[in-house]
Amino acid sequence: MKVRAFLLSQNRAFSLFELILVLFIASIFILGAMPSFDLGHQLCIYDLRKKLANANKEFLIAYTQNLTQSKPLEIQNILAKLTQKNKNCFFEYKNRQLIAHIGKEELPFKISPVDFKSKPKIYCSLSHRLCKKFLIKTHQK
Repeated sequence: MKVRAFLLSQNRAFSLFELILVLFIASIFILGAMPSFDLGHQLCIYDLRKKLANANKEFLIAYTQNLTQSKPLEIQNILAKLTQKNKNCFFEYKNRQLIAHIGKEELPFKISPVDFKSKPKIYCSLSHRLCKKFLIKTHQK
């Protein structure tokens, strides 16, 4: 009878220490399961992607105006805007190639045609890991 009364009088909840310990261990598992995420790296890729899209739009306008109104092409102005340097996130035009500097990494882009006789196609190789991130190609077929 005394044993039964003793058991009923005991608190059957978890202690604060046990709850904190379980939360701590669960957070370690969750952090280990999450992919690494570098916000600065992602912002840099976003900014460069936006710059390249704007340059492509300007190329299209320039070549259209050249074709319809015989306006001279101002390729150097478009390339100058595209290659404005930022701290660790910028494009560089070197050896007839466009190179994206993303932190300490580089992503080469090919330009076709290299002489800019027609609207250039600017592209990177999908075999490059950064190119997949740049073009948001995360899934393999």
